[in-house]
Amino acid sequence: MLNYVVHLKTVNDFRNFANLTVKFHIRGYVKTEDYYADMYCLLDIMSHCPVDKMNLVLTKYNEEEVTAIETYLYQTGLLEGRGCQRRDYGKIA
Repeated sequence: MLNYVVHLKTVNDFRNFANLTVKFHIRGYVKTEDYYADMYCLLDIMSHCPVDKMNLVLTKYNEEEVTAIETYLYQTGLLEGRGCQRRDYGKIA
């Protein structure tokens, strides 16, 4: 899994987030301290905006697209903090 700390403060941020969902082959969810939703439930996410910090957790993604995803998040200004935190749950019994 890949975890990114992002923000959705403006209409343009939300537009960039929506574009992320169609530009890349990814699945995942977003969460804050008191909120959790599938990343494709755009209307539900929008109803909780603006959000200063939100975890975007990618559960399924194409390894070849990871660099492009991170570049997109950085260039659009969605990325908060230092980038990605990788978590490998493949070895859990």
